[in-house]
Amino acid sequence: MSKTAEAISTQARLLSVKDVAALLHLGQRSVWKFSACGELPAPIRIGRLRRWDLQGIEDWIAQKRAEADKTRGNLPKMP
Repeated sequence: MSKTAEAISTQARLLSVKDVAALLHLGQRSVWKFSACGELPAPIRIGRLRRWDLQGIEDWIAQKRAEADKTRGNLPKMP
């Protein structure tokens, strides 16, 4: 793979706050708040920019789904 292709591939895996907000169906301000309180993975700093790793966000989503599934299993059964 050429260096240019590698750079594009890496860039495609890094998400802006706008990208994360769209992926999670949240507002950009909510992404910043969740990130600041540790609810979301921390962004990567690149100079003045902040970017989130796509794999990290996907792992976080999978973890939250597993937690939700586990919680649903603890609900009382309806008669």
